[in-house]
Amino acid sequence: MDEIHLMIEEQGRRTRSIYIHPFVYPEIKMDFDLGKILGYGTVPGIYLSEDPFSNLIDYVGDYLQ
Repeated sequence: MDEIHLMIEEQGRRTRSIYIHPFVYPEIKMDFDLGKILGYGTVPGIYLSEDPFSNLIDYVGDYLQ
């Protein structure tokens, strides 16, 4: 990750932000799990993960740096 930041600084460019909107009920009604939704949210990469806790920690860590 440090190498990527160094390359960005050297080239004077910034990475593009990608916004991932959470699922809404019609998109997950076949896999609706209220406990999972309340615990981890409905961001696709986290909700569909086999290890949502680890993915959520990584996701939040990226935005808190």
